[in-house]
Amino acid sequence: MIDTPMPKQPPAEHRTIAFKADVIAEAHIDLDLLLKCLEMVENGKETALGGKLCWTKQAWVEDAGSFIPFASTANNETSRLIAAVRLHRLANLLHKTKNITPYALALLWNKGYSGTIKELNSRHTMNNNYAVRVTNLYYDTLN
Repeated sequence: MIDTPMPKQPPAEHRTIAFKADVIAEAHIDLDLLLKCLEMVENGKETALGGKLCWTKQAWVEDAGSFIPFASTANNETSRLIAAVRLHRLANLLHKTKNITPYALALLWNKGYSGTIKELNSRHTMNNNYAVRVTNLYYDTLN
């Protein structure tokens, strides 16, 4: 039997969310382009476990559960679909207190919800190297 970790609950002040069908589209962010930028920064191999997006098993379990095996991360189409679901879920948690931007979405991907809240609340906001690289690629490719 595989012991899968339970997803962490968001802080109490963020547990009740006003769900929006597509908070990312409302912020005028091209999710497909953002996923391509995440893949470029992650630089994973499509056929390797974790795939091009370098999924961790814990993150995969939080969003794909036990229904889709972790080995499916090596299938880029499946990996990107679950990544879009994950980013939508996390963006819906975040939009109540923070703006949804490519930078914030890159942080959500890299640090998860709690890490993103800490990073965005720090006085060194917009200083995370990973999120800055994703954001720069996003806007360079967009223009």
